[in-house]
Amino acid sequence: MNSRLLFIAAVAVALLTAACTEDPHELVIPVTGITLNSPPTTLLVGETLSLEAAVEPAEATNKSVTWNSDDDQVATVNTEGVLTAVAPGVATITATSHDGKFTANCTVTVEVEVIPVTGITLNSPPTSLTVGATLTLDAAIAPADATNKTVVWSSDDEHVATVNSEGVLTAVAPGVATITATTDDGGFAASFSVTVSEPGIITMITQATGVGIAVWIKLSEAIVNFTIDWGDGKKSIIEESSYMPPWPDVAVDFRFEHNYSGASEHLITITGSNIELLSCGGNKLTTLDVSRCPELKTLYCWNNQLTNVNVSGNTELISLECMSNQLTALDVSNCIALESLGLSGNLLTVLDVSNCTALKSLSVSYCQLAALDVSKCTELEQLWCPGNQLKSLDVSHNTELRLLPCDVNLFTAEALNDLFRSLPYISERNPYWDWDCPMAISIYGNPGTDDCDFSIAEKKGWCQRGIMPASLEVSVEPDLNFIKTQNSLQYMQPVSKNR
Repeated sequence: MNSRLLFIAAVAVALLTAACTEDPHELVIPVTGITLNSPPTTLLVGETLSLEAAVEPAEATNKSVTWNSDDDQVATVNTEGVLTAVAPGVATITATSHDGKFTANCTVTVEVEVIPVTGITLNSPPTSLTVGATLTLDAAIAPADATNKTVVWSSDDEHVATVNSEGVLTAVAPGVATITATTDDGGFAASFSVTVSEPGIITMITQATGVGIAVWIKLSEAIVNFTIDWGDGKKSIIEESSYMPPWPDVAVDFRFEHNYSGASEHLITITGSNIELLSCGGNKLTTLDVSRCPELKTLYCWNNQLTNVNVSGNTELISLECMSNQLTALDVSNCIALESLGLSGNLLTVLDVSNCTALKSLSVSYCQLAALDVSKCTELEQLWCPGNQLKSLDVSHNTELRLLPCDVNLFTAEALNDLFRSLPYISERNPYWDWDCPMAISIYGNPGTDDCDFSIAEKKGWCQRGIMPASLEVSVEPDLNFIKTQNSLQYMQPVSKNR
């Protein structure tokens, strides 16, 4: 009983002591509300701003606030109320009082800085396509960091060519169409005209039997329905090859091979878009027609049995190499872009290059030409004409000429002197001959070689190369059993055929 009374007394004393020590003037003022002072409505990505929350009443005892964002992917807010715009979108920022859990919020819209478009250009638009070809166009917006890069594509004649929203151009039918790209921002436009033609067709006849033939082709980017009909009921469709050609300066993109088992003549037909290069050498071809392939720029058809090559429609042809064939004539009058023409080892008696004013290299070695007029070829740098029947040659209009082999012709001494007088004066070094020879000419094997006055050419800076000996004595070599002469056997007169 006494213990119980003692416990009650102790509690009473503690309560009285606490009441006596408490400050009767200190009062707790509760929070009644919260507001945000001038909350932002729009920020740009990357911008920051310090938010301020006003607790009511101003003299409230506990003014602590908690901040949060309903979408941290758009905007974040830290414990100090610093708002950071992260990405485009809308986020709600909320401030919550610790006392009473009163809230206030604001909506912030985050945007990216708008960089206006100032222009548009088209990167390498095509000027010509063949029916069925497709090509993805490339439009460049300026500036590169413009906000709205949307482009609207259109064609003024969809019967000729169409273009979709992705800029994919499709050639529909022969004609001319204007393709336009217009920016969504600012309405800037860029246009180009494209000419659509029928697919190129190349035909050739081969006598190859029981052996394989090969064709190399280079095409532009637009490739559609490219086939080769080999003339024996079989066809090939184009496919990319890793084959690299044996000549280093030509990049051939595609290679075809075919074998013939029957011993008969075959007509090969190549149909395709934008054929830029054709190499068909060594295939025993007798006829070649590339006139319906107007975009062809390079043609290699050497070492065949060609008696006819049709290039009448090839105004863009730059290089034609057709050596070692059986051509008696070749019409290059429409090949106005031709820069290199190689016809050595044919049976040509006449060649007209008057329209080939861009020609820089002409090779007609060992043909049967009795005359050659190169007066209109003012850009000519190399003229190879040995082994013909030329009696005269005037190069006075060829001021860029650096190399002139004209051995084994019918030049008399005076004809050679006239040729020397027509040579240009040039002091540049010739990269095709010795370093100390600016310009080189070779004249051996002509009737007037020994009696001409070569000092006329030397005074103009020309030097002579390829001197052929007047005689060759081999009878003192008892062990000699083989002699090889290159392209000159018909001009040698043995003292004794038996020896």
